[in-house]
Amino acid sequence: MPFIHRPPVQRLVAICVAVVAAAVVIELVSAVTYFVLNGGLVYRKQPSSRASEGQPEVEPRIAPKTVLHSVLGFVNRPGISVEESIGSRRVALMGSQGDAIDWALIRANGDGFFWPTDYPWQSSGENEFIVGVFGGSVAQWLALQGGELLATRIEQLDGFAGRRVRVLPFAQGGFKYPQQIQTLSYFSSIGQRFDVVIDISGFNEVALSSFNVAKGVHFGFPSFMHLGPMLQLIASDAAPPETMCLLSRIRSYTARAANLKTRVDESRVASLWLLRSLRLRVVESRLDSAQTELSLASSTGDFQFISVPRVDTPSDLEGACSDAALQWSRGVSMMRALARGIDAEFIEVLQPNQYYSGHEFSSGERSLALSSRSVFREPVEIGYPLLRAAVDNLREEGVHVIDAVDVFDSESRPVFSDNCCHYNDLGNRILVDRIIEELRPVLVARLQRSSNP
Repeated sequence: MPFIHRPPVQRLVAICVAVVAAAVVIELVSAVTYFVLNGGLVYRKQPSSRASEGQPEVEPRIAPKTVLHSVLGFVNRPGISVEESIGSRRVALMGSQGDAIDWALIRANGDGFFWPTDYPWQSSGENEFIVGVFGGSVAQWLALQGGELLATRIEQLDGFAGRRVRVLPFAQGGFKYPQQIQTLSYFSSIGQRFDVVIDISGFNEVALSSFNVAKGVHFGFPSFMHLGPMLQLIASDAAPPETMCLLSRIRSYTARAANLKTRVDESRVASLWLLRSLRLRVVESRLDSAQTELSLASSTGDFQFISVPRVDTPSDLEGACSDAALQWSRGVSMMRALARGIDAEFIEVLQPNQYYSGHEFSSGERSLALSSRSVFREPVEIGYPLLRAAVDNLREEGVHVIDAVDVFDSESRPVFSDNCCHYNDLGNRILVDRIIEELRPVLVARLQRSSNP
């Protein structure tokens, strides 16, 4: 049969119909995607509360996420929000409990901790029960994301009727012993009252202390992974070209991410919303990579303004982990003694993580949470048996230690939110349940003592 050419008009019409059909299909798929992820229709959505506050302006210079602190080493930059600190992608992966306060919007107070007011927190009355949560980023996010749940569970215990429990975050990403001791000592000295002190630690002690040792810095010094980039900029008239390139990339990605967040929020067409959301995810992923690269950048040379104790480091990782585990055990003992001195109950929680765990990982969670290239994997695998071995000795001293390493072992659902050590909403809830389970007899005994002096 001879080939019959369609008239040009018919071909044009056919092409237009195909394009329109493809656009309709893409729009429908995008609308369904939005409905599944967010509920409702994209065409009826209102600007988010985050967007209504306006996106943060990109400063002419790099605004650091952390700043130096004269007592504690480093803290969050005052005024920075949780979302600005960790990125919207990380916030989404961690999930939300639907608390009365959107924890991702909380900004660091004047002390550099994520809380709406400066410390010391002024109690509203005699019936307020103050719980301080100390440690690194895992403790920080548990206090913020799971703080309301922890407070509610304590208020439900026998003897707590009519009491208002307040959970205050005194944890910082990257903190490790002895920073928790310094934090408790400092804030207690300026008038902060505590009824219960909860420290969640262990991971940073072996992972970040080992990094310190690898850089020739004393393992007891604050995390050099966090301090190094700041000290490098302070100590030199001009940062090395590699650092300047990283800072330029971070600034560019930050600006692009802020712009895309606004455009995503403003999108009322499903296909545009999906396209912009995918672009935002790519940019945020690149931003995370650049920030990690900056944190891992080598900081060498003489530091002109801040003394960084340098030591003869152990010849192997096992020696570094052994020193770090001993540092943790001593730190826990001192933290307990300090808490007793201010008439507060003390609970130590050995932090669960994915690199030393019996948790059953799904394929999706495995790809998200486990990385063969993680700088944390090996020190955690070596250091955690040493930490667990120290638990029995601490308990013999009278320290109430919760070994939470196995807390996720019986949970098949995803509980980790990244390939470092952090949990999603479910993971935080499970850990809160474990803490409450072991905290209950301690709190009941405290109430009995207070009622029968």
